[in-house]
Amino acid sequence: MTSNVSLPEDLTVDFQKKMATFSQKLAEKGRPFQLDEERATEIRTVFTFSEFVHRTLVNNPEILADLFDSGDLTAVYDEKAYFTRIRKALDSVQNDDDAASTLRRIRQREMVRIAWRDLCGHAGLSETLEDLSRFADACIQNTVARLYAFLEKEFGTPFSSDGTKAQLITLGMGKLGAHELNFSSDIDLVFVYPDAGQTKLPTGLKDASPSPRSITNDAFFSRLARRLTKILGQPTSAGIVFRVDLRLRPYGDSGPLVLSIDAMEDYLVAQGREWERYAYIKARAITGNTQDVVRLEKVLHAFVFRKYLDYASFDSLREMKQSIVNEVKRKGLKDNIKIGAGGIREIEFFGQIFQLIRGGVEPALKERKILVVLDLLVKENYIPASVCRELKAAYSFLRNTEHRLQEYSDTQTHTLPEDRAGKIRLAASMGYSGWEDFKPVLENHMDGVHFHFTQILGVSEASAPCDDADLLLKSVWKNLADKTQAVKDLGRAGFDTPENIYRLLDDLKNHPHTRTLSREGRERINRLMPVILKKILNREDAEALLNKLVDLVRTIEKRTCYIALLVENPPAIDHLIKLARESAWIISYLTRHPVLLDELLDYRALSVPPEKHKIAAELETRLEKIPIADLEAMIIETCVFKQVNTLRVAASDIGGAFPLMKVSDYLTDIAEVILDNVYRITWAELTRKYGFPSTTGDSEQTEGDTGFAVIGFGKLGGIEFGYGSDLDLVFLHAAESGLTTGRDQAIENAYFYYRLGQKIIHFLTARTTAGLLYEVDMRLRPSGNAGTIVNHISAFADYYDKEAWTWEHQALVRARPICGDKALFGRFEDIRRSVLCKKRDRATLLEEITAMREKIRAEHGNKDSTLFHLKQDEGGIIDIEFLVQFLALANAHDHPGITRWTDNVRILETMAEHGIIDGDSAGQLKAAYLSLRAQVHKLNLQEKPPLVTAAEFRDHRSAVLKIRNRYLS
Repeated sequence: MTSNVSLPEDLTVDFQKKMATFSQKLAEKGRPFQLDEERATEIRTVFTFSEFVHRTLVNNPEILADLFDSGDLTAVYDEKAYFTRIRKALDSVQNDDDAASTLRRIRQREMVRIAWRDLCGHAGLSETLEDLSRFADACIQNTVARLYAFLEKEFGTPFSSDGTKAQLITLGMGKLGAHELNFSSDIDLVFVYPDAGQTKLPTGLKDASPSPRSITNDAFFSRLARRLTKILGQPTSAGIVFRVDLRLRPYGDSGPLVLSIDAMEDYLVAQGREWERYAYIKARAITGNTQDVVRLEKVLHAFVFRKYLDYASFDSLREMKQSIVNEVKRKGLKDNIKIGAGGIREIEFFGQIFQLIRGGVEPALKERKILVVLDLLVKENYIPASVCRELKAAYSFLRNTEHRLQEYSDTQTHTLPEDRAGKIRLAASMGYSGWEDFKPVLENHMDGVHFHFTQILGVSEASAPCDDADLLLKSVWKNLADKTQAVKDLGRAGFDTPENIYRLLDDLKNHPHTRTLSREGRERINRLMPVILKKILNREDAEALLNKLVDLVRTIEKRTCYIALLVENPPAIDHLIKLARESAWIISYLTRHPVLLDELLDYRALSVPPEKHKIAAELETRLEKIPIADLEAMIIETCVFKQVNTLRVAASDIGGAFPLMKVSDYLTDIAEVILDNVYRITWAELTRKYGFPSTTGDSEQTEGDTGFAVIGFGKLGGIEFGYGSDLDLVFLHAAESGLTTGRDQAIENAYFYYRLGQKIIHFLTARTTAGLLYEVDMRLRPSGNAGTIVNHISAFADYYDKEAWTWEHQALVRARPICGDKALFGRFEDIRRSVLCKKRDRATLLEEITAMREKIRAEHGNKDSTLFHLKQDEGGIIDIEFLVQFLALANAHDHPGITRWTDNVRILETMAEHGIIDGDSAGQLKAAYLSLRAQVHKLNLQEKPPLVTAAEFRDHRSAVLKIRNRYLS
């Protein structure tokens, strides 16, 4: 506590003079009072460190008596304390002058209390900031309310377009907006009203006002804002309440005092500048109707926080940073703890840079308080914990220093004292024995802040010094109109096919999209293309690479933030080129989903996909930030999650980090995690609305007893998912007849499950700005497209027992539960095992399966004898799958153990163990199956059909046909 510091002699003498003056004033007013030791010590501390408190109490000694008697010097105010006190005081005022004098009287008392508690250690920094901010809020809220009542009597009531009573929205900006107001701060305000209109004069108003007249809403709220500003900020003999700064409003000092929400939106969309985005990060509505505030906040958030990683802001932010540096140099702000090098402003700028760039995709970063923002940056792995600790410690130290400076004379200063007494006083107020002890600590904090400040928005490769190749390639791109010279220079630079390279560049530069770009957009393209050209220089496949990259650039150039991402992160271009060389599919994928370009910034994460439990945790973390009612946002976020993780798998695939089965495992894991989350989200949504359905055999409803299961067939069921695989799904339920329970709005149990199935399909197939999750195929459900989308488990069992076709039994070989009620999983497994283990006539089964295989080959097989279709042709993947399914259906009755697995590889291994197929044949089929599927994967990544020359895979085909003919005959 500051009061424990031993005061130097100079300060002791100063205190004694102040105390003598105060005692004399008390004697003159006949108000002596006794001081115990603790109060005497606190007076000594406060009078020594605050001329403002001493002066105020000399003029108004009753304030101290009131503070002592009330216990407010040691009491913590609750959230409503200031509001209640000021409302009560203003209730009886009849005009603006009365309101102004009342507020100034309250201010004197409350600022003495705040300074006293801070200097004596009764309140920490966060409480002091909160008290100052709440006091300002309460002054604004209550004054606005009284002025509104005054104006309403004179001009009538303003209304919004929806018919509700319109209120002034007062935006607190800067430190007030963040609840971080300092002791002698200005308050930065912006005034907004809901809608244009005219005030309405109620019946009887003519009797209450000498000359009532209706005016526009704009005029009404302009009068209110002007009178509020005067009451708070006009100097009187009693001082001011707060200096009011209105320069952050649209158009600044030359702009209107108030704007409607629509006018504000028009301004921000058409003319809003980068520094205004920065300023509005901390904007907070202090007054206004809730619905109007929400509407305005949507406008402001859309302006400030972009829905993508906003790398397009780098240039403007870098200019802002440079202007800060230039101001420090120009004004010689060495001893300014706010705007000097390493000052408070640099800490705030450090945090707000991340907010501007990432706040749109990380909702948590919309936080206003800088200390909370710094913690969030650590949590999201944007900065190291050590940097956070340094900046938070510096912020607290600097803000405390700021308060000590301002509490001395209640002046808005941030400059360190130059006189000896001032230095001694500041050091002692901060708990140091002398200036020599205090100054090194302060400098250490400010040096650390400035170091971290200088590290952000560093110089990129694109702005680094150029070599000859850089200059040449920049010249080529700039002067493409001179084709002869451009082709010559491209050849001189080292391109083998300069004519073709020129054609690609010219097509891009003269494409209609490029030609209609903004000046800023064209400048970014002008910076990017020479960098790309240099990076592909001297590569044998330079032309093919440029062709892919030009397609990507042409697609994303309208979203210049993505161009900025590449310009600002040259290593991302390296990663992009590596992926482009290996996979046309990945480039197409990035072109369809450019938000994934951000993944290129961390190639380590891109090349090592996480395990399933980490994938699930990632999706959970993404979704928990979204309001539960915002289904569209959840779908979009899930789409991005899928795209990010699919890209990670593909990058590992082309890098050779994983074998085929591992790739399929990862893609299957992604699908399972998404399905499980979609199921849980839709279940929660329906049960909130309709309650819980009763299910067969349930005596008590629990979280896991949903009576619903999602069954995966095909590649999902067989754990053989590919990059473009559909989801083959069947939905099952175990509902009893009756209604849902637990909510007023009950529906039939069966209809509940039908709605659940519908919602799951909608979630998975909804087309959003981020694409869709999966195509869903429900044709494998009982009765196919003619059947209901959700089947009762008993009906499902009955259908497969009595009506299902052989091809449906084949499909059941690769079916397994994915998510839902575990008890229902068991019932499905029993049905599957029972159906697969039926005794079948081998000849009939062979005939039906062979006929189905020939039908598929006739419809989809390759007609060119010089080519081999890896899936459809004889000896291909489908032949292997049909053979496995035939052997499973023909032998499961005698060997039920082969029904355990759903993937072809493990089914083959199990059949070999049971002697259904010999080990050599099983091994050959497994090798052929994996090799053919691996080639399909590879061709998919190159965006090529699954066709190879007839000579390829000849040995595998021959082995497959030989084994097929042996067992299917």
